[in-house]
Amino acid sequence: IWIQTRLPPPNFSILFRPDGQNMPSSLLVVMTLQDLELVLSSGALTLGFALLYQTVKFGKYLEVLSPYGRSALTNYIMQGVIGALLFSPWALGATFGNWGVTALFILGIFIYIFQIVCSKYWLKHFLYGPLEWLWRSGTYLKLQHFKKK
Repeated sequence: IWIQTRLPPPNFSILFRPDGQNMPSSLLVVMTLQDLELVLSSGALTLGFALLYQTVKFGKYLEVLSPYGRSALTNYIMQGVIGALLFSPWALGATFGNWGVTALFILGIFIYIFQIVCSKYWLKHFLYGPLEWLWRSGTYLKLQHFKKK
């Protein structure tokens, strides 16, 4: 059945503790409920955000995120690069690794705002984000138009 549906086989190792003893069923129930809560809350947040975006009152404020979404791949990769530079021991990790949760949260908000501003500026001059253009060109096996006319 796993080959026919292309689903991965279940991981039964979670049923056992490292010492080989069976995992208590109550713990398995709690773990399952936590996973279910994660999926449901993520769906609820996504649905709520989509509904807010469709309203006239909040939609105009959320429109500022549009350029960020149009260059999502570039922003995603850049967040990884920025995170590696700030938190890796071979870069600035010694500095930022000692910051508290609140300071890191504020830093994350500033990085996010910086990316929104950069995306908006970039998309004033170009049709796509740089990695989106590369992805699109690779998909169509043809260099796509890059600059706005």
